[in-house]
Amino acid sequence: MALKSWTKDKDIDTQGGGLGTLRLIVNEDSTDIANNRSNCSYTLQLIIKQNYTWRASSGSWSLWGSASNSGNIASMTYYSGTTTLASGSFTVGHNSDGTGSFSIGFSFDSSYRLSGSDTLSGTLTTIPRASTPSAANTDIGSTVRINTNRASGSFTHTITVSFSNFTKTWSNVGAYVDWNTATDEDTLYSKIPNSKNGTCTISCTTYNGGSNLGTKTATFKLTANETINKPTIVADAVDTNKTLATGNTIQDITGDSTNKTIIKYLSNVAITTTSTPKNYATLASVKVQSGDGTFATYAQDFTATFTDVETTSYSASATDSRGYTGTTDITDLVMLPYTRLSISPVRLYKTNQTANDLYAEIDGNYFKGSFNNTANVLTLSYKYKESGTSTWSSWVSLTPTISQSEDKYTFDGLIGTNFDYQKIYDFVFKVEDLAMVQTIEAQSVPGIPIIGIFEDFVEMWGEVFVYKD
Repeated sequence: MALKSWTKDKDIDTQGGGLGTLRLIVNEDSTDIANNRSNCSYTLQLIIKQNYTWRASSGSWSLWGSASNSGNIASMTYYSGTTTLASGSFTVGHNSDGTGSFSIGFSFDSSYRLSGSDTLSGTLTTIPRASTPSAANTDIGSTVRINTNRASGSFTHTITVSFSNFTKTWSNVGAYVDWNTATDEDTLYSKIPNSKNGTCTISCTTYNGGSNLGTKTATFKLTANETINKPTIVADAVDTNKTLATGNTIQDITGDSTNKTIIKYLSNVAITTTSTPKNYATLASVKVQSGDGTFATYAQDFTATFTDVETTSYSASATDSRGYTGTTDITDLVMLPYTRLSISPVRLYKTNQTANDLYAEIDGNYFKGSFNNTANVLTLSYKYKESGTSTWSSWVSLTPTISQSEDKYTFDGLIGTNFDYQKIYDFVFKVEDLAMVQTIEAQSVPGIPIIGIFEDFVEMWGEVFVYKD
């Protein structure tokens, strides 16, 4: 049975009576896969109208194009019905992609009434050629199926994959081959230390028995999966146990020898990172960030120190040469509350302008709570000297009043009775708790008498003089 068949009829009655028809029949009998061609046959027929007879005194027929043939009819011969003028075979070579076509011209010429020509063309069966491979993008470590997409079940293939300068080959492959990239993942990762993925090229050579039908290529991506390949990072955070202005260390106050307990506004937190890039990637950068938005970065692992901290929220991240980032959160710090110690400007005043008594009004913020089991303690004191001199007194303690409702303290009272109202004194007031020391300077104002009685006159201070007559 023919693969394809074509028929073309040509009315060759020059008188228009339909006496004769020239018919060309072409069959595609088979294809030659190895040689990329079709085997065809043809039949040229003369058909005389039913119940008529035509006599040829002379005549000839001809074929040209994909098939070539010619011949003459015998003179004084009677024709009726269907007469085969010629038959034969021919081959048609196909294009490189397996497509093919034919075109045959045919004609008949006689001395009486019947003459004409025409052309019969057709598209031949496409002959399967070299297979075009394909594969889906795949993560390194997974299995990828490489399909040959072969046109014939009899085709076999040699498959070679190339990834950088790594190659792997399979022979006698039919419809597909499965490649478990886990068997080669170490080498594959080493080819893309600075990229998330790379292009893998498939080369597929197709065979029909012993005949090589050609080679075709295709590409797909091999990817270093981010979840598997992002760097790991470990971050250790500790209080630096700094020595405070009071001479105490943070550890003295918290009692925590692990340095995992920090004090708000006081502690310095040091965070040390340890990062591990994976599968041939290298470390590109490391970042440590505080919950308040401050951060520090470096090209490699380092120790970042955050000063006078206000949060226990810290994170660290490491980015590798592929651009993948691993992160970690720090969750093992405990923060104790604290209110920064302060002292407002001191108001010095007298209740009697010519008395040697001096009063002070002082207030500020003070954390009245405890650090774990260590109670905070407040001391308030002052020292003084006569203005213009250099010798200070010893520190004199005052007793402040601690607020019961908020973190504040106050003092308003007498600080001494031996301050000559006519002199100016320089003061330094100091407030101290377990963590901080704050000082502020102040200066007294000499007393101004309201009235002065002298031998010859009486003075109303600064305004009125009454003289003895």
